[in-house]
Parts: sequence; C-alpha cells; structure tokens
Amino acid sequence: MLDPYDSIGGGWAQSGECSDTCSQLYVFVAIFAALMFVHATGEVGAVLLIIRCTDKMDKAMAMGVIQFAIGVFGNVPCPIVFGAAVDAACKLRDTVCDVLGACAFYDNDRFRHLYLGLSASLMFLAFIMDMLVWSKAGRIDMNPAEREYSPDAAPLAPSAPPASVPARPSDTQL
Repeated sequence: MLDPYDSIGGGWAQSGECSDTCSQLYVFVAIFAALMFVHATGEVGAVLLIIRCTDKMDKAMAMGVIQFAIGVFGNVPCPIVFGAAVDAACKLRDTVCDVLGACAFYDNDRFRHLYLGLSASLMFLAFIMDMLVWSKAGRIDMNPAEREYSPDAAPLAPSAPPASVPARPSDTQL
C-alpha cells in the first residue's frame, strides 16, 4: 500500500467524506451560538437608544444614517476582508499562461483560524463598542418630557403650573 503522504510516488484518494471526526464541533457550535445571542441582544437596545434619543423630526434621518453607516463600513468591506482571509489560507494556486488562477488547495487549519479568528475579533470589537455605549447610556435622558410634566417631580419654579395645563405626551416615546 502506498503512503498517502509520499511526495514522490503519488498517493491515493478515497471517495466520500473524510473519516476524521471533530469531537469539539458541538462545543464550538454551542459557544459560538451563545456569543451570537449575547451580541444580538444589544441590537434591540441600540435601535431603542437611537429612537428615544433622537428628536421626533429626526428619527427617520437618524435611522437612515445608521443603516448607511452599517452598509458602508460593514457590508462593503466585509467580502473584501473575508476574501483576503480565504486567499491567505491558499497553499497551491492553478496557473494558466503564467497567470495565477483559483486556489486548488487550502491549508484547512490556517483557513479555520483566519476565518473564525476574524469573525471572533470583529464580534469582540462590536462587544467593546456595545459596552462603551452601555456605560455612557446611563447619562442619557430617555424621556425628558415625562420628567418635565411628572406630578411627582419637584417643581422647577416656586409655583407649580396651573391645573388647567394638560400634560403633553412625550414625543420620544414609541
């Protein structure tokens, strides 16, 4: 029988999937799913923060600017960056007329580390940004109109407003 790693004599191939089993696959999927869940919990809070902290007339513009920023800084460079990570794991490229073509053979370990490492790094960076927003969000007055017209709040002036002035609804509420 030929040695499959023999570089001189060729080697052998077997039809079907490789028999190697990944004993850590379920652990990896569970950890990655938990991290994605934690990351996703910040999305609702971020949207609510934008909606509640923006003036009534500027809410649509604020949401449009955020979506534009996500598109420009996330969706446009993402395929380029991940494509570079995939290309960096290439071991052997096809050549036609001295021009490099598609990758014929990838280093699976390097591919895995680059691709998942890049994903994990970007998620960690997003987590740091979420923590920064969370730490600063306590100083934001989410409902300034409620505080202004709350019957329990201390009056700003020596005399309270007359009872005939109705409380106006907050324009920062959904």
